[in-house]
Amino acid sequence: MKTGIIVAVVATLGVGAAWAWTSLSGAADPSNPHATMALADTYDVTDEALIASVSDVKNGGVHAVADDGDRGIGRPTGASQAAGAEQVPASPTYSASSDAAAVAILKEVAAATFALPTYQASHQYRLTQNGEVRMSVPASVAFQRATPKLSLLQPGMTVQVDGEALAVYIEEIATQHLETHIPTPLTFMSLVERSPGMAKLPKPDVVYLLGDAPFPDDTVVQAPTTLESGRVQVSVTMDQAKFTLEIDPKTHLIQRWAIQVTERDITHELVCDIEIEHAGDTLEAHAFDPPSRNGSQAVRSLYALMNGPGAELLEGKPMPAFDLPSLDGPRVKSADVKARVVVLEFWASWCGACQVTMPGAQSLFADLAGKHDDFQAYAVNVGESAEQARGAIENFGIQSPILLDDDSAVAEAYMSFVLPQTAVMVDGVVQRVYLGGGHEQEMEHYLLEALNTPASTDR
Repeated sequence: MKTGIIVAVVATLGVGAAWAWTSLSGAADPSNPHATMALADTYDVTDEALIASVSDVKNGGVHAVADDGDRGIGRPTGASQAAGAEQVPASPTYSASSDAAAVAILKEVAAATFALPTYQASHQYRLTQNGEVRMSVPASVAFQRATPKLSLLQPGMTVQVDGEALAVYIEEIATQHLETHIPTPLTFMSLVERSPGMAKLPKPDVVYLLGDAPFPDDTVVQAPTTLESGRVQVSVTMDQAKFTLEIDPKTHLIQRWAIQVTERDITHELVCDIEIEHAGDTLEAHAFDPPSRNGSQAVRSLYALMNGPGAELLEGKPMPAFDLPSLDGPRVKSADVKARVVVLEFWASWCGACQVTMPGAQSLFADLAGKHDDFQAYAVNVGESAEQARGAIENFGIQSPILLDDDSAVAEAYMSFVLPQTAVMVDGVVQRVYLGGGHEQEMEHYLLEALNTPASTDR
């Protein structure tokens, strides 16, 4: 497999497991007929395709659900992410061998960038191989902390936050765009989870703006140097990658960065020059204008945007019937389930994304099941044996009763072409379908609303 520079860049930026498993986890078993459903697809990225088509992104859908809490930017100071919690930038624990002065400079960069009420900059990316320029492309960012507002433009796509919603526009898909709620808290990682294509061109200034840490723990930071331009250069090394930042010593803002990776005697270097147009002052009036799209239809699922309508077509329709054996109990028939709110989470042991995201969802379902008699969740294993399903229980954090869909017939009835996929039924009607993982906030909000709504008389 050609990892190219993309995987190295994404890993270096440390945007977290939510992106790491889509880029780095093992490929699904090619002999498995449902391998194409894995969100843990391993990217096969060539150097010429640094800005790959976003059509290779198979991230799950996100539903637009009202959120009445404050949307903080950055990470809460405490373990809780409750509304109103004080927001602070993340701070990694650098390696003990790191230079103390350089670590202090990076902390100044994090604090100064995160404190900016507004920011607008142009990016110019340049990729070289052994010194030969292979690509040069522009991008830009505009940011307003109050509200908040954000506009990220890069070749092929635009990501926008307007204070109420997150929108993703794909240049090659002119008739539709993704529109969903703003993740809470708003961080670079939470945006990448909903729009993975934006991580194909790394943006450390945006990472700092949103309170994430560009580098993971135990990173080694080299002693700073002062360049002829007057900028201070800080270098970070991880494995075979070297990341350098050029920082304005007066503003503590990044003005240039580069990452260098050598593999198979080829040295790849991705450089980004940042021209800061506004930092803390009033932005241009058109800074957050969306792309001109006459008649573009908003969709709630990134998968639907990339691949056309899928499981969301089930919403509002009677739930497909099922009759499945359980792993540790009697068969379960949909007609016999008495709960008003029923959740089916489709998964498989070979699905890397399932292992990463299911524990959070399963914890939510277990909590709701313990408090509400009208709630029932099932973890539906797709296309595997009882032994394979049983072997994954601990690592996947599964707490719901496991049903065995060994011939995948129920998964097909629920149009579960992406794993994990979660279908929510209320009074026998499919009300929500969540493609992929990481939707605990949306699901909890909707499920509590459904459980507190009187039963339908049409059931």
